[in-house]
This record gives sequence, C-alpha cells and structure tokens, in this order.
Amino acid sequence: CLFGLHLLSEAKTVAVVESEKTAVIMSEVKPDYLWLATGGKTELNVCKLKPLQNHKVIIFPDTDPDGSTYKEWFGIAEAAGDVYGHPFTVSSILEQYATPSQKKAKIDIVDYIFKQNK
Repeated sequence: CLFGLHLLSEAKTVAVVESEKTAVIMSEVKPDYLWLATGGKTELNVCKLKPLQNHKVIIFPDTDPDGSTYKEWFGIAEAAGDVYGHPFTVSSILEQYATPSQKKAKIDIVDYIFKQNK
C-alpha cells in the first residue's frame, strides 16, 4: 500500500510522490495536501491507486534526463483512471521547470521547492 494511506480522509487533496522522505517533508511544507509515497519509482501501479479513486489526486513523479519516469507514471495514472472511472492528475512541474542538471540529478518535488527558495 501507499506510505501514509492510513491518514486518508475526505478533506484533503491527495499528493503522491515516490519517496517516504519527500512525503514527510512536503506534509510540513504544504499541509493542505495529504502526502503519500509509493516507496520507489517502480512501486506505483493501478492497484495502489484504488483507495484514492474517490479523491482528488495529484501525482508528482521525480524527474530524469529523458522524462521516462513522468511518462511511466502518466501511463499508470491514465490506466487507473480508465479502470476506476476517476481521473488521476500527474504534475508536469518538474518536466517543465527543472533544469537539465536537475533532471540529470533526478530530483523530486522537495528538491525543486527548496532549491527555488534559496
């Protein structure tokens, strides 16, 4: 299951990230979202999104030089939307705004936010 799933409630938009560390830090930075983590790049799948099917969900994949993580997670989100009849949004913020060196470093949303605030 997703890290933090036991905290699921109707009140908050759900944000899904790869790392548990990112979920914990982002829960302090952006507490208006419920931050959950997959536990690894390859750990996101349609079944893990089932408990979220009646919630507003934004998925934040890490970035990489060729955008493969974004493409993979986008495909999983689309498949989950088809299976559950509920849309899952995938954030493209890192694909759009991360620099080539940040993409090479495979940063996540917390790395990006803290780098922007320096």
